[in-house]
Amino acid sequence: MAEDTCEVEGCIGTGRITRGMCSKHYQRWRATGTTDLISGRVERPCAVDDCDRPFRTRDLCAMHYARLINYGSTEDPRNRPKPTCAAEEPCNKTATAGGLCGTHYARRRKHGTTAALPKKPIRTESPCSVEGCTDRVRSKGLCNAHYQQWRKPPKPEPVPCAVEGCPDPASQRSTRGLCSTHQRRWNQTGSTDKPVRKRAECTVDGCTEPNHCRDFCKRHYERWRRSGDPLAAKREVRRPRLPEALVGVTEKTCSRCKEVRALVEFNKRTGTPDGLSYHCKYCAARMPSATKQRERYQNDPEFRRRTAERLKAIEAGKGPEWKRQRNRESKLWHNYRMTLTEFDAMSEAQGHVCLICKRPPYGGRPDARKQYLSVDHDHVTGKIRGLLCDGCNISIGHFSDDPERLRAALAYLLMHAPEADAA
Repeated sequence: MAEDTCEVEGCIGTGRITRGMCSKHYQRWRATGTTDLISGRVERPCAVDDCDRPFRTRDLCAMHYARLINYGSTEDPRNRPKPTCAAEEPCNKTATAGGLCGTHYARRRKHGTTAALPKKPIRTESPCSVEGCTDRVRSKGLCNAHYQQWRKPPKPEPVPCAVEGCPDPASQRSTRGLCSTHQRRWNQTGSTDKPVRKRAECTVDGCTEPNHCRDFCKRHYERWRRSGDPLAAKREVRRPRLPEALVGVTEKTCSRCKEVRALVEFNKRTGTPDGLSYHCKYCAARMPSATKQRERYQNDPEFRRRTAERLKAIEAGKGPEWKRQRNRESKLWHNYRMTLTEFDAMSEAQGHVCLICKRPPYGGRPDARKQYLSVDHDHVTGKIRGLLCDGCNISIGHFSDDPERLRAALAYLLMHAPEADAA
């Protein structure tokens, strides 16, 4: 059987032949209208009159091709006449489904015909048959409220509890005519009387307080929780240590009225060296409250100006060195109850060197980050033992201030010293 060949002159292509052309020449003819090879893209206009858009498929542009597929014509569907309703009675509405408008289409689906049905007669509203009630009838000649009363019989009156003096009604589940509370007591104890519950006493000998937790009263439980022993002595309250210069002082000068008064005439205040306020109670009573000061600052422009000038003058005389000194004094007093004068006296007595290594802070390096020694104190009693460099202070802290561990470390170093190896 002879194979079909392309009819284009000079082409010997075989295989799939469409319209007497091979695949290559058929694609050229479909795209350009000729089988000749044309360099560049050929733009052909749409076959529809007065349309300058390039063709896409079937000699039509994309818009007219879409109209042809969707509506069967290249004409604009907006310009086509809209069909009218085809109902039996005259109707000028546009047909939407089945050649009918929405109204007639709904009638045909519901009743099987597009003709209008006769209207139902209007029902006359009769009043409720109960005398004096003007509401409309719902059922059985009664309004809604009276019909519900007739439909649901009234509840029986509650029976009071059999226990004398109990205002609660008897429970429907109780076979003894008791309310839920007395029935529960009867089930648990066999009596309707309220049970008396007596709390167990503390297990510590001689203590009659009620049990709080773990068989201990509240006082012995707190002791057991802190130390593991309910009979442990009460922990001693550690009070701040006063500077030596304030020990035995019974009077103080008020910073406001400049009068010398007894210490009992000053209010207590934490954070001060002696634990008392700087001004006496009489001056404190006459001083304006913080709330009045804030109100005056908000409402009085002259007071705001004077306050701002006063604060600027104070800040102008305080440099970075003053702030560092102030912070140092605050930390010394807060941590060790030590004044800066006492610290300087102790450092001068030591020669400004560490008591252990006899070196200045940080070994005297020129780039030292710290200029002062550290305060070494007993963590149990709070007693200050001396001034050390940071290295020695941290080292004895790692040994937990234990002399036995320090002696063991010394023996260990002496045992592995070079002189011991040479011997």
